[in-house]
Amino acid sequence: NPSYLFAKLGYAELCIVHNELDKVVDIFDSKLDLALLYPDRNVFHISEVSSFFSLLALYFLAKGDIELARQYYNILVQIAPEERATQIVAHKFLFHLLD
Repeated sequence: NPSYLFAKLGYAELCIVHNELDKVVDIFDSKLDLALLYPDRNVFHISEVSSFFSLLALYFLAKGDIELARQYYNILVQIAPEERATQIVAHKFLFHLLD
């Protein structure tokens, strides 16, 4: 289902893993904001927001934009510190700093 957020996130994650970063923006029609991506929705579940923000943090980390990745991570820590998505980004940041 091309409009299903979690399908898009899964595909985008695969693109990041395979270093096909240019495809990530295309998957979201250049709309890296949930409100723009789904203009007819006003409410999003925390799992949608945390998964989307963690994907963006990982995307910008892979692109080398550490500051933007850190901004998304900081939001994750504020809104969903215990979510698995937040922990994954924290681990990737640690791995990136040690690399």
